[in-house]
Amino acid sequence: MNKYNLLDGVQGFRDYFPEDWDKIDFILNNMKFIARRYGYVEYEGPSIEATELIEAKSGEGLITEIFTVNNRENRRILLRPEQTPTLARMLAKNQQKYKRPIRWFSIPRLFRDETVQKGRVKEFWQLNVDCLGDDSMVTDAEIISVAVDILRECGLKDDQFSVLINNRKLLNTFLNSMDGVNSQKIISVIDKKMSYLQDYAEIQLENSGMTKKDASNEALKFRRILNSSGEFKNELLESSSELTKSMVNDIVEITKSVVVASFLQNGLQQDQANELYKLTSNINEPTVFIDNLKQLSLPPESAAIIDEFEELVIYLKSFGVIDTVIFDASLARGLDYYTGFVFEVFESSGQLVRALCGGGRYSDLVESLGGTNLSGVGFGMGDLALLETMKILGLDKSLDQNKPEIYIAPIKKEPIPMIIELAARLRKNFSVMCNPFTWKLNRHFDTADTMGTKIVILMGPKDLANNMVSIRKLATEEKYELQINESLEDEVRKILGE
Repeated sequence: MNKYNLLDGVQGFRDYFPEDWDKIDFILNNMKFIARRYGYVEYEGPSIEATELIEAKSGEGLITEIFTVNNRENRRILLRPEQTPTLARMLAKNQQKYKRPIRWFSIPRLFRDETVQKGRVKEFWQLNVDCLGDDSMVTDAEIISVAVDILRECGLKDDQFSVLINNRKLLNTFLNSMDGVNSQKIISVIDKKMSYLQDYAEIQLENSGMTKKDASNEALKFRRILNSSGEFKNELLESSSELTKSMVNDIVEITKSVVVASFLQNGLQQDQANELYKLTSNINEPTVFIDNLKQLSLPPESAAIIDEFEELVIYLKSFGVIDTVIFDASLARGLDYYTGFVFEVFESSGQLVRALCGGGRYSDLVESLGGTNLSGVGFGMGDLALLETMKILGLDKSLDQNKPEIYIAPIKKEPIPMIIELAARLRKNFSVMCNPFTWKLNRHFDTADTMGTKIVILMGPKDLANNMVSIRKLATEEKYELQINESLEDEVRKILGE
């Protein structure tokens, strides 16, 4: 017997029922709206790419999460796990056709064979916004501003999310000044700081007598506490074990111990590990962050990088997004192709551990595939993490994209042709649901109410004879009778309150 229930579908892949798709579509439409408002144009690529492209451009971590198949020629190909390598491949072939800077966006359906959890599935929609052909900090600020404005357009307030920003050059310069250090390996360690802390907590909890399963669940709660704030953090703490509360209280010392130990295990000497921890523990609002950097013993090349941070602040202020920003020297983003500023956005309460979006500057992605030098900066923003955040904040309850403004129906059979004709006319200016069925009036009103329609237009035999319609405004129960003439649309618009 097949152990899988066919009605359940494949784990990690979603069914989009109308009420679910309405919310996704709302998000995708807002993504397109803001991207186009900034002057970005839409493109698309294939859902399948050569495995070699992703292996070359996305780093080892992502390779373990891809869906691969062999085609008829026995070539290993994959379902695309991200869009940036596809963008680089396309522009490496045709970049001379487009004036710089090239501002493109796409919302592909992507696939990753990840562990399913809150805010993470195996198939998802992801906005990708990229600006290529300009090296200035203005472009970095613009890309960050696009991401912030999308969140705002979806209803989030500035205090409900934070934009964490770092510069990979800061980490690279610091690590390259140390002899015998594998920079990419250490950056991967920095990128996994929260995972190391979660693993530490799980071991401590299991050693205290918890079962492995309970320790794993409690360790995840510990991680969520570290990322949370406000009332949600208090709720998590109240339901936590005494050991978890103790670890939260001692988090500064624990973080230093765990992170420094991970540095030592990956090849750093004790003094190197201590200095790197001092750098990566600098997480502050921009002014304090920059002041702290200037107090550290950094390589001489770092002075120019600090200047870049200061310049970025100027532009972020001009774009009106600086109040959402935190500079975080531990932010690395594990993908190999980032070479400058990187950023991630998180909802502020900490209820969702996963980032809402992330991106950064890359300098040689297109050139490495055979094109000429074309630096770029961009980000990816998935639909699911944003939808989960909107649910947390109660922003998903007021979406009404599928609600027609007008419900139109006949009374008796005779007006049906005229009702259909009138619906066709009104659709030129309004969204209209026409149910040309001779149901009882209560059924029509119940249907209209369920759909969230604003007004109901009815036509009976007498209305038909007099070339009129009867209208009821559902919210107020107000009734109107209108002549079907050239001013009908204007009268309907007044009733709708437009």
